[in-house]
Amino acid sequence: DEVIDYKTKLQEKLQEKGPCNILYELVSADGPVHHCLFEMQVVANGKILGKGSAYSKKEAQQKAACDAFSKIG
Repeated sequence: DEVIDYKTKLQEKLQEKGPCNILYELVSADGPVHHCLFEMQVVANGKILGKGSAYSKKEAQQKAACDAFSKIG
C-alpha cells in the first residue's frame, strides 16, 4: 500500500498560481481522551476546501487535504 501525502500535494497544487495561506483548523473533538475523534478542515485564503475525521489530528488533516484535493482536481 502506497501512502500518499495529500497535505503536500494540496499545497503544491494551491501554490501553482502563487502564494497561498493554508490552515488546518480543528472543527471538533468528540469522545474520551484516549479515543478521541477529531474533525479537521483545511482553509486556503479564507475558504474552506475540505474536511476529514480520524482518531489522530495528523490523520484528520490528511483526510481533509485529500477531500480538498479531490474537489479541486
